[in-house]
Amino acid sequence: MSILVDDKPIEIRLKYADRAYAGGAVGVITFTGQEEEDKWIDKENEKRNKKAMELKALNKDVPPELEADAKSEVKEVVTFWKRMDWGTQTLIINDSQKSVEFGESSTDWTKYRLSQMKNLMVGWDLKTSKGEAIPITEKILKRLDFNIAIALISKYEETIAPDSEELENLE
Repeated sequence: MSILVDDKPIEIRLKYADRAYAGGAVGVITFTGQEEEDKWIDKENEKRNKKAMELKALNKDVPPELEADAKSEVKEVVTFWKRMDWGTQTLIINDSQKSVEFGESSTDWTKYRLSQMKNLMVGWDLKTSKGEAIPITEKILKRLDFNIAIALISKYEETIAPDSEELENLE
């Protein structure tokens, strides 16, 4: 293994589903693993089946969305990230500093996370409704659903974090 960081990207996949909020707003729910995804699918299907049975008991039509398996609504975004190198980490930290009293500075964690995404995410499979690739820009990143942004950063950090064996070698 070289001590210089190579250009091979790290693939980060994230599964999610649309979520309706009270008042009609739409967001997403993210899944950290297969077990969480399966629980959501089971719970969602159970909720839909109950509502469909209520409608049938009232001799009303059951809308197609209540008969659809929730599993078909799970989506996945595939992203590609570069490995952290010293220069990029320095840039991210410098981007996220804010001045506080008496000439001291502190980290603005919102700016830090945005800078991580801007400087480390090098690709994704997001496309417009016309099939055109959506570029990774600060403007686009700021429009990401909060749950998606935090989940992607978390998955990236989990992926690059040293495992228990590597941590033992540091002692």
